[in-house]
Amino acid sequence: FLRWGGGLQSFCVQLEENISSGQSISFEVVAPESLPDQPPLPGPMGGARSIVMQDLFARFHDDVVGRSGDDLRDHAAAFQMVVWEISHEMGADDSNPQSVLAGLSFDSGIATFESGSAVESIAGSMLAGLGVGGFTPDRRLFGLTSDSYQDQLIVVPNAGALAGLGGVLAIRRRRRRG
Repeated sequence: FLRWGGGLQSFCVQLEENISSGQSISFEVVAPESLPDQPPLPGPMGGARSIVMQDLFARFHDDVVGRSGDDLRDHAAAFQMVVWEISHEMGADDSNPQSVLAGLSFDSGIATFESGSAVESIAGSMLAGLGVGGFTPDRRLFGLTSDSYQDQLIVVPNAGALAGLGGVLAIRRRRRRG
């Protein structure tokens, strides 16, 4: 969970690249389905996983980032676990959101996670809530990609302003919390 200048927050979608405090980085703004770039694996999540990811952000993002203290830390860690599970658990059937969701599990597959019991419980509840009553798109969700730095998923309240930047966005990271 990263806090950026201008009140924006993002969650990383790439495990093997980093961002350090105080760096000024140019990102290309892309559709969520284009993330994570590669190398390293797994490569872009594609359309069906993007629908599941948008559902996660639509259902839980605002609640998570609206918390504070230890509650924010636990919920942000749980949310990040679900982001990585969706983006990195490459199943045999990615043809539709329902089959992607059926293949997600923190305990088995390519991507497995363990953390404190509170975080695992929160993440499990989030995962169980996905797709209930259908998948909800989140048009505020954008991807930020860089060849050298960790790709990010970011919610922009006024998405039209971000989309109008013509594809390149430079953001200076202020500090990391969570």
